[in-house]
Amino acid sequence: MHGESAVRLTADDAALTERYWETVTRWQTSEPERDLMLAVLRVAIRDFKKRYHARDGHFRDARDWLFEKGSDELFAFESVCAVLRLSPRRIRNGLIQWIKQTNGRKMNIG
Repeated sequence: MHGESAVRLTADDAALTERYWETVTRWQTSEPERDLMLAVLRVAIRDFKKRYHARDGHFRDARDWLFEKGSDELFAFESVCAVLRLSPRRIRNGLIQWIKQTNGRKMNIG
């Protein structure tokens, strides 16, 4: 009897683990973590564009986050792009093109 419950526990653990990874890896449905990452990205792009001419703290924070390279933090720009399956390079190039169209001046990213 003791051996049966140990086997059942192991089977239950395996089922829970499998269910967890199915949840983590599914891409077809909305997930709160991905939704949050998308919201963070949208706010950063919005602040970058809306506050570009003011060059205030919101703009600088957005610029620093969007153009930071090599960070491995969960909510770093490149990590967010990886989870959302977006190209950080294309987003950055799009922002630089937007600046050129907006005022014709180059922006010092670094």
